[in-house]
Amino acid sequence: MLGGVLCIRRKGGTTTMASTLGEPKTVRSSVSDMIARLETFISRMERRYECTSQLMLDDVRAGRARETAEVSRWLGEYDALLRLQARGRAAGSATSNTE
Repeated sequence: MLGGVLCIRRKGGTTTMASTLGEPKTVRSSVSDMIARLETFISRMERRYECTSQLMLDDVRAGRARETAEVSRWLGEYDALLRLQARGRAAGSATSNTE
């Protein structure tokens, strides 16, 4: 099948799935580019839900908000952003590495 659709093949009573996509490609980007993408995504989610990421995180932890797949991704990206920013500060830069 075309377009990256998975094909199901039966072999000896077992079912296997084969992808037509081939090997995944590795994309390298700078820390500053990654931070910019994370900030864009996070700000979009904050506008959509009309609250800060920290408030949503607190609400999910306290059981006041439901952790949907979308909210889970948002909070995961928020955590990644905080870690990258902390790593940048530890290296002497607020949000980027030196390239």
